[in-house]
Amino acid sequence: MRAALYIRVSSDEQAKHGLSLDEQEHDLREYAAAHDYTVMGLYADEGTTARKGLHLRKELQRLLEDVRAGRVDIILFIKLDRWFRNIADFYKVQTVLDNHKVDWIAIQEDYNTNTSAGRLNLNIRLSIAQNESDQTSDRIKFVFEGKKRRREALTGIMPLGYRIENKHIVPDPQWAEAVQDIFEHFLLSQSVLETTVYAREKHGINWRHISTRRALKNPSYIGTFYGIPDYTQGIIAPDTFQRVQQVLTARRMEAPRAGSLTFLFSGLIHCPECGHVLVANRGHKYRNQTEYKNKLYRCPGHMVEKECRWTGTIFERPLERYLLDNLKTRLMEHAATIRQHRKATGSEKAARKIKAAREALDRLKDLYVDGCIDRATYDKDFKKYNRQLQEASKEAPPQGRTLPDNLTALLAVDIESVYCQLSVEGKKKFWHAILYRIDVAHYEKGRGGRKEYRLTFL
Repeated sequence: MRAALYIRVSSDEQAKHGLSLDEQEHDLREYAAAHDYTVMGLYADEGTTARKGLHLRKELQRLLEDVRAGRVDIILFIKLDRWFRNIADFYKVQTVLDNHKVDWIAIQEDYNTNTSAGRLNLNIRLSIAQNESDQTSDRIKFVFEGKKRRREALTGIMPLGYRIENKHIVPDPQWAEAVQDIFEHFLLSQSVLETTVYAREKHGINWRHISTRRALKNPSYIGTFYGIPDYTQGIIAPDTFQRVQQVLTARRMEAPRAGSLTFLFSGLIHCPECGHVLVANRGHKYRNQTEYKNKLYRCPGHMVEKECRWTGTIFERPLERYLLDNLKTRLMEHAATIRQHRKATGSEKAARKIKAAREALDRLKDLYVDGCIDRATYDKDFKKYNRQLQEASKEAPPQGRTLPDNLTALLAVDIESVYCQLSVEGKKKFWHAILYRIDVAHYEKGRGGRKEYRLTFL
């Protein structure tokens, strides 16, 4: 008989109950030798609970692959709870074993599934194991809920820039400034690849491209942990974080290809009819056939998909001229709008709602601990007050939003003089560092037709 040895232990069980992987393997090999079984493989799920989804138990999946391939006659494990603590999952796997005529033995327990009484006993034991697991899960959830109310760390793994101090998450002075610098650099470069290189060369942070993108999208950097806003002090200003998300969503400013043209407004201009991002086109060549003139932008929804009715063409040079002529005025209007919005909304109302929701959660905890309410009532009210807290946080004004420093600086300089000194690539970075999108507000056909644009700043 070809025997597969299956062993499993979660980290807490290994310490508390002496169910180490080595001990399980030793007992199973002794049993196999005593019964003349040939051990064809060992399958060990370490640090894995029996309640995890089947796909997360990698060694169990490998074992089932060998079962389907006909390499296993019998499976050995020490106890039923090493195999499963979930009735539904047990029978899913049992169906596979039955189809391939593979048996199993729990060497430290006695089961006889050939009789109705034996199958009843098996179901009872599985139900007990599942109930014990459910109770443990409830206790852990309750402990975690208490930690969340006290704003404590749930795990020891923190994003770069944070550390745990007295059970609470606090900014790490050693790395917090580096993280802030990386976010600011991304807003300037508009490139995840370039920011990855910058983080490595400037701060010695060896992130991969995908790690940099995840860090830039991580809400922990504005103090949101476990889905709860204001869980701790943020490293990145909410306004800066929001601008970074806008740039990431737009997915602009990819690394230029060798020999490719630079289009100043690629990814910025949107079709007034369908909202699609206008696609850049090189236009016509100059007589020397080395440079292009009249770079332009058109809607792919009309040119390619034939679904959009807007037939307009936006030429790059006139748009550039329009922006330079109107940028400072639009910036002043933008700054005035921000001041007016801050005054109209005010943060006090949102702060009162947030405070009330947190106080309700604290009172709810006291009522449950004092035995004044049962667990079902606690769970129901906790969800209600926690939802109120999240909604109040969302209602808060744009986190004290002010005009970003780079936009404020433009109000104090001669924009066109500074702009003319930039290279073509520098000009592109200039527009992408300050604008989120450009909308066509008014369009008249022809080169002399009047065109107006609506600007959305980062």
